Amino acid sequence: MTALMDQWINPHRRVDAASTRKAALSLRPLVHELLGDGAALFQDVLMDKREQHRPFPWHQDFPFWPVDRPHGVIVWVALDPVDESRGGLRLGVDLDAVAGPPIDLHTGAAQPGFERSTVIAPERWVSPELEPGDAIAFSPLSWHSSGRNQSAAPRRIWASSWLAADVRWSHAAAPRHPYLHHLGDGEPVGARGWAPLLAEAGSA
Repeated sequence: MTALMDQWINPHRRVDAASTRKAALSLRPLVHELLGDGAALFQDVLMDKREQHRPFPWHQDFPFWPVDRPHGVIVWVALDPVDESRGGLRLGVDLDAVAGPPIDLHTGAAQPGFERSTVIAPERWVSPELEPGDAIAFSPLSWHSSGRNQSAAPRRIWASSWLAADVRWSHAAAPRHPYLHHLGDGEPVGARGWAPLLAEAGSA
């Protein structure tokens, strides 16, 4: 991933000033309204895209998640001014909400075992201009990408991925996911106190 961006995974688990936990807790009520059935934080990431990084190919997030259904939302928050020239988020439009294959994020092709699946290259897409603190919420089935950052300035963002309470873990959905050894296959999200989740506002 270092060719595509610099990233820091699950900073909400930190206990120092770099933690995003407080921000995640303040965001949770809004995500609850969007999902309509509870809101548990699955993971979050801080990303910094600089001019040396390559474009991020078109992909969906759901095929990478070890869950049984795409009942969730991604919230993408700008920490710097973002537009197309700075590698802004691109969102495909006029696309059916159908799960595609997991993508090789370096080549943009389907991963091994999914070669016969259709990889989308949207004919129409939007790239909103954002100011620091602006946010975009989109579905785990939304096709999205980003181009090169053509400026000398950073393009830093915080993205958090949330799941609804009716979602269950599914090892077969993403058998290479690094969290599998923590997850009870078939269990509801948040079962057994899965540490990265914020199933309740006061949970650890």
